[in-house]
Amino acid sequence: FDAAKHDSRVAGDHEDSQAYQAAVLRTISERLRADGVPAVAFALRDTDSTGMGVFAQDGTAKASTETLARSFAPLQAFLADPTPGTSEVIVANDTPANHNLAVEWSAGEESWSFDADVDAQGRWRGGSVTVPGEAEGVSILLRVNDHEIENQYDI
Repeated sequence: FDAAKHDSRVAGDHEDSQAYQAAVLRTISERLRADGVPAVAFALRDTDSTGMGVFAQDGTAKASTETLARSFAPLQAFLADPTPGTSEVIVANDTPANHNLAVEWSAGEESWSFDADVDAQGRWRGGSVTVPGEAEGVSILLRVNDHEIENQYDI
């Protein structure tokens, strides 16, 4: 653990540190999923009182635990560029089934929906999302059969 590097990125308590860790892990894990890059997770638990694990030394879940679970859900939607402006939607399907799904998004006063077909173990890219500059967040909702899967971004 490099305390100097940590302190240059995070000014505050452990909650600020965990929020920063969750944001970094989300960016990396979503890019890996979007591009279909195989990933292996290891060293998930801190070995000391401070560390980079997603679980504390005592096994308590940190903020990034939920981030990784959501990012690596078998079926999930991501924004290619979660910033104001236009972004495409990426749907990662790591299930053994093809899916026909409805994609709904909302950002500020803007919203839209479209249908997508994603192959088993595949990726689907498309569906332009326009994030207004004044939007504080974006919500993407996948509807497949009787399930809903949501991913939210703070802008």
